[in-house]
Amino acid sequence: MAHDEYVIRSGERARAAQQRVHPTAHTLGVRGLLQHGHHHSGCECRSAPHAQRVKRDAMSVEKGSEMMNQISIRYHQTEVGEVILGSFLGKLCLLGFRYGKMRRAVDDRIRKGLNAEFVEQDDEILERTRQQLNEYLNGNRREFDIPLLMVGTCFQKSVWNALMKVPHGATSTYLQIAKDIGKGKAVRAVGNANRANPISIIIPCHRIIGSDGKLVGYGGGLSLKKRLLELEQSNTGLCGDQTKISQEIRL
Repeated sequence: MAHDEYVIRSGERARAAQQRVHPTAHTLGVRGLLQHGHHHSGCECRSAPHAQRVKRDAMSVEKGSEMMNQISIRYHQTEVGEVILGSFLGKLCLLGFRYGKMRRAVDDRIRKGLNAEFVEQDDEILERTRQQLNEYLNGNRREFDIPLLMVGTCFQKSVWNALMKVPHGATSTYLQIAKDIGKGKAVRAVGNANRANPISIIIPCHRIIGSDGKLVGYGGGLSLKKRLLELEQSNTGLCGDQTKISQEIRL
């Protein structure tokens, strides 16, 4: 009777799928399985095709393991400056200004949270993000269609999800976001979560202003925050008229 074992293949950690694999994969490891691919439970394999299948299984496991330890990143020059983009297992986990104030802190948190390292390489998610980001900055896109992976605490994620409900062209306040998530007294904590946002623009922390109508801190700087709000309110793109902005929003 054949022996069945399973290995968790790459994907979201919270979702484990089962895949049939050679029974010595766990005990020998990937390298050992490749070296001992002609053995099965101490007995010689019955055919060369069997050994080839074992080798393919081992290489698949090794590839999946490598993907689990890599965050694909690319740098991208835009109308508002250079940004860094990062994806992990088919989802965007990072979009920030390369020289922003919180750059190192956010990057370290992403690496630690995913237990992975940055590797400069392109993929489909990063390509789609660059395209949609350019469309947004040119005034041709109001919403993004990119799968996101939020890396943070449960409280931070609740704030970021609330930010995504603030419509294009509108603004909100820290106090209102605190009320929206049922934490009316956590205004300062909401502000901290806003500043820790790892996916700028798509999670629109730039739409948050002070209760008095003034612009408040932004990782890319207040002048850039003002430009983004002008872009959304005029919807003409950053090459259009940038002089108009609602009077209640002021520096």
